Amino acid sequence: NSPPMRAIYATIDRFAGTDLPVLITGETGTGTELVARAIHAQSRRAAKPFVALNCAAIPASLVQSELFGNTRGAFTGASTSNAGLIRTAEGGVLLLDEIGEMTLEAQASLLRFLEDKNVTPVGGRQSVTVDVTVIASTNRDLHEQVHRGLFRQDLLYRLDMLSIKMPALRERPSDIAALAEHFLEAAADALPHRVHGLTDDAIDWLRAQPWPGNIRELRNCVIQAGLRCSHGLITADDLRELRPMSVTPEQPSLNEVVQATEKAALEQRLKRNRGNVSKTARELKVSRMTLYRLMAKHNIGRA
Repeated sequence: NSPPMRAIYATIDRFAGTDLPVLITGETGTGTELVARAIHAQSRRAAKPFVALNCAAIPASLVQSELFGNTRGAFTGASTSNAGLIRTAEGGVLLLDEIGEMTLEAQASLLRFLEDKNVTPVGGRQSVTVDVTVIASTNRDLHEQVHRGLFRQDLLYRLDMLSIKMPALRERPSDIAALAEHFLEAAADALPHRVHGLTDDAIDWLRAQPWPGNIRELRNCVIQAGLRCSHGLITADDLRELRPMSVTPEQPSLNEVVQATEKAALEQRLKRNRGNVSKTARELKVSRMTLYRLMAKHNIGRA
């Protein structure tokens, strides 16, 4: 019931009424796939398939055949024809999880599909029109990926028509108690002893942790504590014994350090050039449009 999550629920309600692509971003373990499933469940496509592809788990050489299908004999090992996940999701929703891991070649093919909604299987010549809503998710900064040449800018514009950014668990500590109680209740049948809940000091301990693995990490911790708990309530001592985390100021991630360094360098260069975008872009060896995008990304004004 935290404000960030109430905002997410309202956004899901709005997005479920459209067939436009949705891009869900957030750290690992924040629940991006659950949001995609919620959009599907509340949409007019709820009775049709929900098909998910983990782009990070499929070898680069097989991504295109997984998405678009293949004809028999299209490549070594293709002993049968494969319809592909896009056609399997006909009428429903296709989730492209961890889309930041997709190869540039597959990105180009996906862009063509988003533009005309036609699928041509690998090794085939006949295209098929498919009606699906595409939802993509990633824990990467795709704008940074574009800047590094690892993600197509035109594909990002196609996917990022509607966007949802999932909050990290540390940004919604008021939800931790409800989540912990839910995980205990869901795992009740698997626990050797009946655990009725958590003590106040246990909840305080949970709220004080950084949770880099977010909700997935919290779930793992609570269930492990429930398995070890021999009394009715999980205490802070139970949790400390299980996971002796020290509450220290959170250190910035590598991505945060990179972003801060990039912002500082842009500000310094623009200041030296008195806000002259053309001159600054030439010095940085990027286009003016790329520089404007970076300035907007870091909320940097020409002044």
